[in-house]
Amino acid sequence: MRKSSSILITGGAGFIGSHLANSLLDAGFSNITCIDNLSTGNWDRINPKIDTIESDIGDLDEETLRKILQTTEVVFHLSAVKLHNNVNSFDEMMRHNVVATEKLLRISGESGIKTFVFTSSLYSYGLPSVILTSEDTPLEPTTYYGASKVMGEHLVKMLALKYGFDYSIARLFFIFGENQYAEGGYKSVIVNNFERLIQGQPAIVHGDGSQVLDYLHVSDCVTALISMAQSPTNTILNIASSTPVTILDLTLDMIEIFGAGSFVHSEPDWTAGTYRVGSNKRLREMLSWEAKIDLHQGLIKTLGSMR
Repeated sequence: MRKSSSILITGGAGFIGSHLANSLLDAGFSNITCIDNLSTGNWDRINPKIDTIESDIGDLDEETLRKILQTTEVVFHLSAVKLHNNVNSFDEMMRHNVVATEKLLRISGESGIKTFVFTSSLYSYGLPSVILTSEDTPLEPTTYYGASKVMGEHLVKMLALKYGFDYSIARLFFIFGENQYAEGGYKSVIVNNFERLIQGQPAIVHGDGSQVLDYLHVSDCVTALISMAQSPTNTILNIASSTPVTILDLTLDMIEIFGAGSFVHSEPDWTAGTYRVGSNKRLREMLSWEAKIDLHQGLIKTLGSMR
């Protein structure tokens, strides 16, 4: 991927997409276009020097999409109908995450793109019983969202083989950081509890707080995505910290960083007893990637942006 490469980012007004677009611009890439339907995105997140198209990939007719892709060399496909929004029906999830992804891949291939980076999800694994989830862990999704991401992965591999472009597939774990929430989106545990602390309310811990998660700061996620485009692996890589943290310990750290507040326990939810931590060994070995910001530092940055 050259500095002069024409780059397309779907979901470019979203949390990760906006950080990716701004980071690419800061790194000297000047020919960047973002597509977003703004259902959970906000153009205020990105530098005004970046070109924008307000649309849903699924709603773009093929001729328009071909015009966009005819000079594009690298596609980052981040847009998706997410798991946590109750208004997202099964049909809507399949229409965007599968049907629109196939259209984007097919026309990208016909247009001669060089590299396609696809963001999949830890939800592809379902609820694995292993302590450290590697890319070889069997895929047993327990949600329509996870199943749609597995289908997306297969489409990437199938159409990359057919059209001859390189690809990288990123299975994202729990990405957090500045500007994470926009209207219409999902409030993560971190955003929700920092908001409660700011409002003078106690943080909420579902159940006993022993659920274990893997949090990675968005800047380290973006670094990995850019590396995957610069050196496409034609394989699947977890983007994770590989550092486990319980929800209880996360909440206590947030209260310490905030400097005041408390927490209360609520009824257990579906996450009770889960352990979702990803192995980043393959990512580190193949792309010489290392996380730069630990959870504590990332929480300080996140709170600073919210204040």
